[in-house]
Amino acid sequence: MANIKNESFQINLASIVNYIKLHHDYKVFSKQTEKYLLVEGDLDRQFFEKQFAMRVQCVVVSNIIKNRAALSSSSFKSKSQTQNVKTNIKSVIYEVIVGLAKFPAAPWIKPSGMEKWPLYGIIDLDFNDEVQYEKFKKLFVTETHDLETMILATDENVLSKVNCDFTEDQIKKAFFMAYQMAFIRKNLPDDLPHTLEKIQNQSGEVDFPSFFDGLKMNLSKLITLLAKDSSGINPKTFPNLLQKKEYKKYFTEEGIWNQDYDSFDIKVIKNFWKLINGHDFLQLLKLQNEIAKNIFCALNSNVLNRAFEAAIIENYNSECFEKTTTYKKMFESGMIADNNVEILRKTDI
Repeated sequence: MANIKNESFQINLASIVNYIKLHHDYKVFSKQTEKYLLVEGDLDRQFFEKQFAMRVQCVVVSNIIKNRAALSSSSFKSKSQTQNVKTNIKSVIYEVIVGLAKFPAAPWIKPSGMEKWPLYGIIDLDFNDEVQYEKFKKLFVTETHDLETMILATDENVLSKVNCDFTEDQIKKAFFMAYQMAFIRKNLPDDLPHTLEKIQNQSGEVDFPSFFDGLKMNLSKLITLLAKDSSGINPKTFPNLLQKKEYKKYFTEEGIWNQDYDSFDIKVIKNFWKLINGHDFLQLLKLQNEIAKNIFCALNSNVLNRAFEAAIIENYNSECFEKTTTYKKMFESGMIADNNVEILRKTDI
């Protein structure tokens, strides 16, 4: 994690305070009668406001970044640097919460002093610096790869409530393919100027059929896709990858995923829920199920359809969240209290 710079922190903090003034009741914020949780996107807002029955107000940081009102010293240094927006969102949340612990707020921002700020933040585990998070009780990190995997890991019945008639075989196939994607996302060499965005269509969905042969990844096809229209990426990199120890274990000499589908079992994979990308899994599950494909297809090819994610959030059993480590840390930090729990249990939303 890059060092937090005071100047960048003050810019981000001011952006968020201004956003709260515009979109929330700032008088309530400054009096600390409500808590504010910085979240990455609108789906996170939908999830956490559902869990806490509106007692915790969510500030969607992606909306601030879209308006170019927030700058991250680690990855969003200028208006022209708009790549890797997902990381920028996490960086801004991290900077603001950690910055409040390290620096005094500018004198023109009221209230001053971290203990007086009812600001909290949550980011996905895929930000990679889990060790540093424990120092800051107002910064929460999902114990799974992302919000979607947390939902899937804690509520085993959530998919059956979406009314798409998912079979166990369809779900297992989607997990099998998502596990292969998790390997690639983790192990594709950092020294390649690659971007996995090259395997996404205009809406942001990944074009999985273009580099999977049935249920198994074809590494040669993937490298070719990554190299397409990208200066500096050589498809000849593919044979070199297969010489690496980690690749030899998981791919055949021809570059096809080595594990058989029948032997795949998520229960025996260490840290499975920390590895799997929830967005990958849900997109792959749509490919296995015609009902889901028709309901949650992208009507506009330029817009990512997040209706499937929204559906599992809507059907999630809130009591499952109360058993998570994330919920426990939120309670211990003071963001939620007993009265929040009682309201949550009495409210059917």
